[in-house]
Amino acid sequence: MDFKAIVKRNKPDLIKWLHGNYIVLQYVDSQEIISSTEYKNLKIIDNYDEKNTMLLDMIWDKGQDSCRKFLNVLKKGDVNESSPDLQRWISTVDTSDTSATSVQTPVAGVSTSANSSTSPAGNQTIADKNEFLITKRSKLINKVKNVDAIADDLNLTNEMRSIVEAQPFDHAKMRKVLEFTNSTKATELLIDALWKHAGDIMEDLTSEA
Repeated sequence: MDFKAIVKRNKPDLIKWLHGNYIVLQYVDSQEIISSTEYKNLKIIDNYDEKNTMLLDMIWDKGQDSCRKFLNVLKKGDVNESSPDLQRWISTVDTSDTSATSVQTPVAGVSTSANSSTSPAGNQTIADKNEFLITKRSKLINKVKNVDAIADDLNLTNEMRSIVEAQPFDHAKMRKVLEFTNSTKATELLIDALWKHAGDIMEDLTSEA
């Protein structure tokens, strides 16, 4: 599980969801996810958006384990109770997988990377699918249509699917789909669905420098 990718991909929403939340800083301090000096520097910042932006950047820079611990903090009831969106989203995030991505022995002429994806036409390869969803997030949200068909191919719970369908516009639906993409398997399913239902957009995005 790429916990850093989850934090980075959902950073804008996390900043919004944690606005006005004072308890999360106490948890990351008490669990020593950040240092005492970092805690003191964050504590004196009055603007919550600025405070949370710096907090997320600090945690992301510390690596996978710190991101996993932070996501576990967000699962605590007194942390997420003030934001139903955060509460709903974090319940979909699996933080139990701490194993590193397995290394496969390559076979001549065959790509065995667990984190790569090739288009049905075979002419474009995504070397890092998590990174692709992070860097192309805004373009995917703005450009992808037919999101309902994409959602059909994902392993969403009934509640998640209802939330996606309830959004009035495709860009809002796509934003929710990305929020619910919180595991390696979910990432693979989404990339495959994007190639299937938005192949022209994927061709454009994967050919960008």
